[in-house]
Amino acid sequence: MIPIGSILDAIKAKLSAATWTPQSGPAEPAFGEVHLFDGTDLVAAFSELIISKSRVALVIYSGANWEPMGSAATRRMPSVSIVASDRQIGKKREAIFGSATTPGALKLIEIAAVAVTGRLLDSPPCDCRPTSEDTVAMEDLRNKQPGRYGAILDLSLSGGILEVPDQDTAAA
Repeated sequence: MIPIGSILDAIKAKLSAATWTPQSGPAEPAFGEVHLFDGTDLVAAFSELIISKSRVALVIYSGANWEPMGSAATRRMPSVSIVASDRQIGKKREAIFGSATTPGALKLIEIAAVAVTGRLLDSPPCDCRPTSEDTVAMEDLRNKQPGRYGAILDLSLSGGILEVPDQDTAAA
């Protein structure tokens, strides 16, 4: 079985290496920052996103489903989402759709999808596929910070197989 930390580190590495090319200029990192969070830290994750630099990706682990594979094994299917945001204060349209100088949240999610789709880890193998995407608006009402717009990409992952011990062998 693959440790969840290894899967999240692989996603973070792929996003950190992803690039975006503006209409005029050389390629540059798609994300200025990539942070890992779990489902219990969503408030902290969104607060981090609101105050962070432009072009941020959050990788959020929110649990796993277990899928029986006959009587001898169970497959773990981790749930991970990527939230991407391109900080454009007061410019909702540019924040979502981008411009000549900024990619926008939807382009960042496309870049993220391309970066993480396919084989994440080789041994044991871990494959990643996007399953859905949506847009989101975030505000920090407590600290009166300006809000951000972003996009969310949900991923389907294979997290390895847990072998069920043979009852005759386990009893011996």
